[in-house]
Amino acid sequence: MTEIPRPWVDDRAMKPYSALVVPVSAAVDTSLVRTLVTAFEGHEFSVVESILGSGDRLQALIDDAASSFDVLVTIGGLRANGDPDIADILRTEIEVEVPGLSELLRREQYAAGHRAAVFENLVCGRIDGTLVVTLPDRAEAVAASAELLAGLASEMLAELDEPPADGLEFDLETGSGETLPWPVVVDDPHPDATILQMWNAERRPQSGAGEGPAEGDEEHADGTAPAGGRPTEAMPTDTMPTDGPQSGSAD
Repeated sequence: MTEIPRPWVDDRAMKPYSALVVPVSAAVDTSLVRTLVTAFEGHEFSVVESILGSGDRLQALIDDAASSFDVLVTIGGLRANGDPDIADILRTEIEVEVPGLSELLRREQYAAGHRAAVFENLVCGRIDGTLVVTLPDRAEAVAASAELLAGLASEMLAELDEPPADGLEFDLETGSGETLPWPVVVDDPHPDATILQMWNAERRPQSGAGEGPAEGDEEHADGTAPAGGRPTEAMPTDTMPTDGPQSGSAD
């Protein structure tokens, strides 16, 4: 098995990212490889080319790419008839797919005249942090994808290199004027639920709701309600109807 050449090791000190471009066989037009290499080099990538040649070598290539490169791009090996292809094999190794990128590339390829893009099952995803992308071996498809892919890969890797933004604080004010720091650290397997419980403590129904008024909440005799409640109207006793004889009245 031919080992992947490593001129990029010395070059890596000058360029922040590395890409491995892999035509699936020697039958892939070298101009397509050059188009892709040029695009990545224009975005500060150190690029290595390596022909796959045999499916037996694919696993070793994947392992090498995952441990040593930021981006792996294959050219060719995609089929439009639904038969198993290189994308199906890589998909079994990918940990997280990036469907938005694959759809974007597909649309660009179709717009450039590569109509088979709607049938090809290209894959974009990550293997141990390495971005993996499959491209068809068609000139219009590679030309439409190269610059877009290299630019997006560079932006993505730059964002991953940025340190997390620490020290940001957001305060949530409760109904009582009490301020809760955000984020709230709680020892609970469902912290969101706990935060909501803390935040809306005054709005949540009490545990005794529906079992009658709590102590001290009874309605006053004059019809007024306790603090916070709605008063009820007391019916006056001297306005009762007297249409018929009252019981106990004198004849």
